[in-house]
Amino acid sequence: MTNTTPRTASDSGPAGLPATTPTTDALLDLRAPAGPSFGMNLVNTLHHAGKAVHSFALGDAVQADVAISAFAALVCTGDTPAAALEAAAAAARQAPELEIHSAAWARVPGPREGTSEFQLTLTVTAADPETGEHGGSTHHSASRR
Repeated sequence: MTNTTPRTASDSGPAGLPATTPTTDALLDLRAPAGPSFGMNLVNTLHHAGKAVHSFALGDAVQADVAISAFAALVCTGDTPAAALEAAAAAARQAPELEIHSAAWARVPGPREGTSEFQLTLTVTAADPETGEHGGSTHHSASRR
């Protein structure tokens, strides 16, 4: 939605960007990843993963298939385990088109010494716009006969 209200200098946020007003019903802080550093980190990660996969082709005796996939990770952080779980549930409600492939739980140092935060990291993909299929593996139960 475009805001047609004229803005004044006092309405601007950091670096002259329009100020934002959080909505009361917003449950998540959905910030876009930082530009070039995010992209370079992804490229660097894929490069190192590619080197690892290439080493298997050079004769390492590994009896398994290894593939590289680039998934998005939603990191849901809360001050309590329940808050992290609630944030993950809110993410699933707000983006039902995402397929959750895996979840990882972590207790990490908090913002102040001696405190902890809880993170639930969801590995997700969106459906391919052409095929409607999701990339990656997802657990499926056996079909009933």
